[in-house]
Amino acid sequence: MKKQKRYSAEEKFLILREAQEHGVVATCKKHGVDPTTYYSWKEKYEAEGIAGLLPRKSGRTPEAVDHKKLEKENQVLKKLVADKELIIEMQLSLLKKKSMGDRRGKKR
Repeated sequence: MKKQKRYSAEEKFLILREAQEHGVVATCKKHGVDPTTYYSWKEKYEAEGIAGLLPRKSGRTPEAVDHKKLEKENQVLKKLVADKELIIEMQLSLLKKKSMGDRRGKKR
């Protein structure tokens, strides 16, 4: 099995630029890059610039990581709101009981 070559962001950029000048097929064959990989690099470069070509440590995109953080924060906030609503409901219930008790004890 052939070991995959890892390309730096600079190498990817140079391959993208060379493909624009000499054609995708010829450039991919020259560098041993699959055309699918080339188009993936091109899409990332167009979306994020050079940062999109940098190797990622995990399989997640920065947007996915941010999304996970926001989901966790949202869960925490929902729990806080639910707890506050429960406290308010309990306080209202106690106020109703207290006001009913005051009315029963009064004579007309």
